[in-house]
Amino acid sequence: MKKTISITLAVIICSAAIIGFIYAVKNNYPTASPEQTVKSFYDDWIKYQGAGNPISDRIYQESQVVTDELVKKLDSIIYSFEFGGYDPVICAQDIPQSFKVELKSKNNDLAILQIEQDFYGSINFISVETIKIGKEWKINDIICQKPVDDVEKIPAENDRADKDNGISVSHQNLVSDYIRQNISALSPEKEVLGGKFYITSIDFNGPKSAIISYEDGHIAFEAKIEFEVNINNEVKIESFDILPEKNNQKDNDKQIICIDKCGDGICDEIVCMGEGCPCPETPQTCPQDCQ
Repeated sequence: MKKTISITLAVIICSAAIIGFIYAVKNNYPTASPEQTVKSFYDDWIKYQGAGNPISDRIYQESQVVTDELVKKLDSIIYSFEFGGYDPVICAQDIPQSFKVELKSKNNDLAILQIEQDFYGSINFISVETIKIGKEWKINDIICQKPVDDVEKIPAENDRADKDNGISVSHQNLVSDYIRQNISALSPEKEVLGGKFYITSIDFNGPKSAIISYEDGHIAFEAKIEFEVNINNEVKIESFDILPEKNNQKDNDKQIICIDKCGDGICDEIVCMGEGCPCPETPQTCPQDCQ
């Protein structure tokens, strides 16, 4: 009986020692940097080998490095797709061949990073905002855009205007989100062949203006917008003008840049971007492939 009690106590003591060691290691090892956090998340996303794809499986909802705010934003974007769309994490429809993460600016609780993605020679850029919660860095926002210039530091207040275009980071985020979520309604040109407009870049060139690029997988446009942000942080688009020399039209006819593969038995929900790529398919546009 005494021997049994001794063994039990030994097991309890050893278990407590192991738990204490794990706790000590966890709290003394340095946490991942913003760069490591972003790289790890994008590695998992791009190399995902699940039953579906990272969008359909909503893997961001279970991620430990994503804030609740970003989960809500990604949910909102994905649920707005009626006839297919794009990947709001990589800001494209195809998977990049490679990517690089660069820290652009950082203070104690906020870091802005830029991701450069290589789509077999075609480059796009993403701005990623990370915030520090406790000891951990988490991804709080993903913004599809053109390259951002280096800045010396992030202001203590996120409402300080950017030195180049005179618009604060918070207002850039508000306007970017509004445009992404409402681009189909804002565009004077409408989608074709069941496509759904999505933003490929937003370039703020002033405190109340921006140049945006967008497409639906079939036609692509570049437009200049003028906007206002009121004291309640509500966005109003004052003007939306498509730049005629930049839009993807020929002889006033919309030029189709994708290949219709409906009927081949494969549901092409997520496709590449560019001429010669398959047209995106959904149960509405191609029921025989997407059931």
